[in-house]
Amino acid sequence: MLDRTIQPKLSPLGDFVLPVPEDSTFSNNIPVSVLNVGGQDIVRVDIVINAGKMHQEKLLVSYFTGMMLKEGTSTMSRQDIAEKLDFYGSWMVVQSTTIYTCVTLFSLNKYLKESMDIVVAAITDSQFPDEQLDKFRQIQYHQWLVNNEKVEVMSNRAFHSNFFGSEHICGRYADDADYNQLTNDDLKHFFRKHYNSGNCRIYLSGMVTDKVVADVERLVGTTSWGQISEPTRYIPQTVCKTSEKRVFVEKKDATQSAVKMGKMLIPRKHPDYAKLRLLMSLFGGSFSSRLMSNIREDKGYTYGINASYMHVPDASYMLISSECDNLYVEPLIAEVYKEMALLRDVKIEEDELRQVKNYLQGDMMRTYEDPLTMIGAYISMDYNNVGRGHLARCFNEANAATTEELHLLAQKYFTEDGFLEAIAGKKINKS
Repeated sequence: MLDRTIQPKLSPLGDFVLPVPEDSTFSNNIPVSVLNVGGQDIVRVDIVINAGKMHQEKLLVSYFTGMMLKEGTSTMSRQDIAEKLDFYGSWMVVQSTTIYTCVTLFSLNKYLKESMDIVVAAITDSQFPDEQLDKFRQIQYHQWLVNNEKVEVMSNRAFHSNFFGSEHICGRYADDADYNQLTNDDLKHFFRKHYNSGNCRIYLSGMVTDKVVADVERLVGTTSWGQISEPTRYIPQTVCKTSEKRVFVEKKDATQSAVKMGKMLIPRKHPDYAKLRLLMSLFGGSFSSRLMSNIREDKGYTYGINASYMHVPDASYMLISSECDNLYVEPLIAEVYKEMALLRDVKIEEDELRQVKNYLQGDMMRTYEDPLTMIGAYISMDYNNVGRGHLARCFNEANAATTEELHLLAQKYFTEDGFLEAIAGKKINKS
């Protein structure tokens, strides 16, 4: 009988290995990747279209176009689409990102054809009804008004607009006029320009049988569809960071302040990336991180603080985020720089490094243990152009990192030069 009073033996995790998709091309030249995993009769279809925020000529258009794909076609109303998907037990999700718009279908294998008919109609025949656009715009506009009163949103906007410049896609933010001037014609123009068979890629995962592949190809992969059959190109934009070290947005009635801090870092293809990502996790990427242990647990300045490694098409950067009482803004910022200095000056203990390695490895294993989430890793790697071995490489390099290597990385990258601080809240006069 198993003795549950004895702790199980701890064993190191092995190599990080994901099943690799098989790549091919449909008859109409749409690239398709097939990941045949899973033991249940469920399939996931991802149609990834080069129609992200970085491709739009007018603010909000990419997001609104994607979100309105389920609002009606020439033969189905919004209600028809919802009822049919519900009848077949299928689920259609649209995700609009900076890089792409992804239309995802989860379906039982036996109802894949019927469910795909609905998805195909959405990506080829959406009508963007004026009535539904007005309703959706009003909902989004009022949510925008509510969010604009939050110090977290105010500091985030101040940080990115000053970090990238107001003309960069990551530094531009919508205002009243952008919501009010958005029209049905704007969405139709974006839809016609970007939603076509020459501007997308398809991923199939789950229990992908030969019949599944044949059905999907018959519906979207035999002939060209859409009005312009050429891939959308993105022209890199110049990052115009402000020369100021700090920007402040005042909200006189704020009971607390939001703080954003950050600086440029190396891209994902850099040789130091995997180990620097490990160092970032130790610094502020988990509940047991240096920032949380000091600024939340010891000092009690905030309920939460984190440091993230962020990536956009033109840049990679560190972003530290927190909210605190207006009185604690300066002490909080001072402690952030203090923790960075400690990492530069004092070598990390072996036990702490082992703990953060276990956390990162376990988190990665959990994220991609589900057959229907594995394909998301490949979509990310493909569209960020890092190569399909990127995750395994990061896993193995981080696992091999030593305290000496992280100490050198801290001295190289965790310096205060180039930092931007963005604060939103009530200004406290120093006495």
